[in-house]
Amino acid sequence: MARSRSVLLVALVLAVAPCCFVGLRAQCSRAPSLRTRSVRVLQRAERVEREDGTALGAAGIGASLVMAWSEWTLKTTGCGLPAGPFGLLGATEGLSYLAVVGLVVYQLFRLATNDTKKQSSLVEVASFLALLVALAGLVVLYFQIQDYGFVPEAVPTEGGRCSNIG
Repeated sequence: MARSRSVLLVALVLAVAPCCFVGLRAQCSRAPSLRTRSVRVLQRAERVEREDGTALGAAGIGASLVMAWSEWTLKTTGCGLPAGPFGLLGATEGLSYLAVVGLVVYQLFRLATNDTKKQSSLVEVASFLALLVALAGLVVLYFQIQDYGFVPEAVPTEGGRCSNIG
């Protein structure tokens, strides 16, 4: 929100700034009116905001899918995803959990503050998917404790229960 306001303010200043110079007065008389310039600036700022929402939505959907895969692996094997080459798969899994929790907290904050601002449709899909995956995670946690009697450690230790997976 603060970023989009600052982008809007900078864009508006840049749209008006050429008319402030004395040498450009003749050029300003032929230039489009301030109203049309500010409308174009607002349209550009909205386009940038939509593009940011698209990236956030795509990242959220990807994180939700990785977390769902991790939960499926946890339910079927009793351990999470293996570390993978150079630990990249495990790192992706951990970052996905953080991203999904962040999306769920963001959605809960929006609900608590009655924020009615329109979101990008991808962000809405990502938030809904994150909520579903988080709820599924609670169900998997219950079954993990019932079936296996333990919750695997976040970082597998040498010789631990989940150290031979992979």
